[in-house]
Amino acid sequence: MTLVVDATVVVAACLAAGDGFAFFSDEALLAPDLMWWEAGSTLHEYLWRLEARRPTPDMPTLQRGDVLTGLDRLRRAPVERAAATEDLLDEAWRVANRCGFARLYDAAYVALAIQRGARLVTLDGRLRTGPASRLAAIVGPTELGPGSP
Repeated sequence: MTLVVDATVVVAACLAAGDGFAFFSDEALLAPDLMWWEAGSTLHEYLWRLEARRPTPDMPTLQRGDVLTGLDRLRRAPVERAAATEDLLDEAWRVANRCGFARLYDAAYVALAIQRGARLVTLDGRLRTGPASRLAAIVGPTELGPGSP
């Protein structure tokens, strides 16, 4: 089965010790092309915060080398890119309208999951339990079954 992964999951996998994508085992991973920008932005912010000595509580042990390794893993992530087609944009627009989202970012992941009949995997609790969960199967990594972290 295909899993749509969002930037929260991909960043966590990129920063995990060892191969953070291994717990997805044989699942095919897919994400809208905006995921690489979101994940890259998060990694860049982490590095900026480390260099500015302004870490946040979610990065207590993170070091520069970890972030740079994470960026390299993002470049090689085993995730298929889904282009921003007219159909995907239209579906994301509908999802945003139905869910009351002001922006299309989360809606793009949900729309892709709907189009591909896939589950969306996220660490975002609001997305997992909010109105979008009525439109697509949205789960956290620990809900994937045996062998998940």
